Amino acid sequence: MLNPEGWVTRAIRAIRREAHWTTYYKLIERAQVPVTELSLRLLQLVLRVCPTELVTLILDDTLVPRCAKFGPGISIKHDHSHKANRPTFLNSQCWVTLALVVRVRLGSALTVPIRSWLLEESGQRGKLWVARQLMDSIRGHVKGVRLLIDAWFMRRGLILPLLEQQVRIIGQVRRDTALFLPPEPEPKRRGPKRKYGQRVDAAMLETLPIQEMELMLYGKVQRIRVRSVFAVARFLKGSRCERCGARCSCPTTRGRAHA
Repeated sequence: MLNPEGWVTRAIRAIRREAHWTTYYKLIERAQVPVTELSLRLLQLVLRVCPTELVTLILDDTLVPRCAKFGPGISIKHDHSHKANRPTFLNSQCWVTLALVVRVRLGSALTVPIRSWLLEESGQRGKLWVARQLMDSIRGHVKGVRLLIDAWFMRRGLILPLLEQQVRIIGQVRRDTALFLPPEPEPKRRGPKRKYGQRVDAAMLETLPIQEMELMLYGKVQRIRVRSVFAVARFLKGSRCERCGARCSCPTTRGRAHA
């Protein structure tokens, strides 16, 4: 953060030193600094410089190609990014990173990595477990959190605990996600109340009105068309939306629900 090259010696020279620079170097080299505490200090530092009422976080996984055949977390993994001139399967490590989005001048945004976690090759600690640990590490230190995740992390085991913590979730679900309209009011009867109404399919989406708006996408203003509907996602067990007060995953854009 202090220098573009990332050299530790140059970062030490950039700060206001109260001791000789070798003291700081030995502290970094020999001291055992807890990673969780260090990431929290970094988060507090960035929020102090760029204060905001609503903290926007990004949670994503990244494959780092490796030449070595053996090492921590190294194995053949499937690359979902479909990048050019890259094979479908890579000998790589998988890192799950929690990053903070900071607004800078002219309305643009800057992403600051807060903490990265190396995914183990064996065991029960998968991506969802690591994602929950990263979010639990900052619990109580920030207020008003909005989390952006991709389709892989849109799972019930991660989203429902975060919704109980008043965390706003923005994510894209799979195309085959079962979405339903909220149930219609019905007279009192025995048994549990209905959670789901009519299913939202492609034919229903075609009948919805189209709204046009301009958004800043990929560094420029673009005009998009949106179809939206309040829907209930089956994989979320019809959890209540804090935004609209209904049981939904609002809104649904182009047939894909965004909670």
